[in-house]
Amino acid sequence: MSKGSSDVLLDEKSCLKTPEISGLTTGCFDPHKDMTFVAASHKDITCWDFRNTKKAGITVKNAHQGRVLDIDFNPNRPYHIVSAGTDMVAQFWDVRKASQPLKCLGGHTHWVCAARFNRFHDQLLLTSGTDTNVNLWSMVSVSSAPVGEHLLDGYDDEEEEEGEGGDEEAKRGGKGKTIESMSEKEGDKLIKRYESHRDSVYSIAWSSDAWVFASLSYDGTVIVNTVPQS
Repeated sequence: MSKGSSDVLLDEKSCLKTPEISGLTTGCFDPHKDMTFVAASHKDITCWDFRNTKKAGITVKNAHQGRVLDIDFNPNRPYHIVSAGTDMVAQFWDVRKASQPLKCLGGHTHWVCAARFNRFHDQLLLTSGTDTNVNLWSMVSVSSAPVGEHLLDGYDDEEEEEGEGGDEEAKRGGKGKTIESMSEKEGDKLIKRYESHRDSVYSIAWSSDAWVFASLSYDGTVIVNTVPQS
């Protein structure tokens, strides 16, 4: 944020300067709390409140054994984030109790470059990495609600609109996606590994359609996929 820039919404006094921190790699705003920002520097994760930029907030020291490459907030659980790193894992944190991660997730054979919660169903998580793979996970233990229950939320209106056959559609979780394979009793699991890319996958993004996502690899390939029906 440079002085005099028309794109800067905060004045110079609100600009965050971190001379004691180097190697910032990623960051994101907290969707639950205005003006709260989380960023990664080397192996550490730090939270800031832009209303008081004179000092850093909570810092998770050595959050990963390697460099932290990505951070994402759980859209439905305040204070909960996922981080991805060069140590080949994604880790889940409650930043209020950051002495240890809530869960450590493997599944990749090289750097984990990105991790993204589904904005509608936060038990669905995507990870991607330099092993060229994209992994779709069901992470019930760190979600805001049991999978089956949460996927049914919001489909009552759809059922009414569709009339006949609406009950069947609601049971399937909408748009033909069954929820039987994501039951709470099965717990956390890898739903599917997508192996279509031939180069490192550095970015992943969910669509406004809860079941659609895209992955982008270093060789210029963009692949759009969907959550499987079962």
